[in-house]
Amino acid sequence: MLDAPRRDGRQAVKPFLQVVPANDVVVIGGHLSAGGDVQREFTIFAYQSPGLYFCDLNDDETTTARTLDFASTSNGMNYNYGTTANLTAPLGNGDVTLTFAKAGGAITCTTTIPASAQCVNDLVPGGLAPTELGFAVFGLALQVDYVVRIRTN
Repeated sequence: MLDAPRRDGRQAVKPFLQVVPANDVVVIGGHLSAGGDVQREFTIFAYQSPGLYFCDLNDDETTTARTLDFASTSNGMNYNYGTTANLTAPLGNGDVTLTFAKAGGAITCTTTIPASAQCVNDLVPGGLAPTELGFAVFGLALQVDYVVRIRTN
């Protein structure tokens, strides 16, 4: 078990795999505990500073926007959001699984959290060449029960 507790609203474990994502599936499962923050997020990302792309569970209580989405940034400041599915309940106390699957130039993000769609698909943005995989939680505590990585050549 690995705990990623909330600290000042942000906690990231980066990187947990120093690998160029090619044909990889990464699954993280565990238990979320909601903090008092109005912005809550759990994400698995492919990273090389300053750019990244990621699968994201996001719950913004200030706007009631609750989503499973795929997003990217080339500079760490301007974000592009791709395919999105709406979560049907607040992100908080309960079991969770988030999957980041990259096959060639496509990404699939999947979750066990109830949503309008359990899976979103998108294309990997051009110009990003990540060398690390990581995950982060914001406004939540995450007890990680398992991390699975499957790589196919």
